[in-house]
Amino acid sequence: MEKRKFVRKPCHLDAAIISGDKIYDGYIGNISEEGLEYLMTAYVQSPRDFTPERILQLNFPVSVKETVNLTCEAIWFLRAVSLDQTLIGMKIINPPQKYRELIRKGNMGRFLSV
Repeated sequence: MEKRKFVRKPCHLDAAIISGDKIYDGYIGNISEEGLEYLMTAYVQSPRDFTPERILQLNFPVSVKETVNLTCEAIWFLRAVSLDQTLIGMKIINPPQKYRELIRKGNMGRFLSV
């Protein structure tokens, strides 16, 4: 049974994770008010950058003029060698009110598939 407090919405939203001094490109595969799943397109040399409870920064555009910057906690990390993919589940720490409103209203323009 699903234990999530908020429903995840599927999307394909270009984003970047900052872990320490490294930037990892990829995209958000699903999103909610307090969590998200990120598929990394950049090669990960050190999975230690994504151990559970690690604090990460996530940045993504919501319009041509506006970028959302979130502080997240890594919850899980999966490197699917057979698929050459790296997935990360993250909890958003103290989501900004502006971000919550964007998710609730679906006002992320072309970026969010609802």
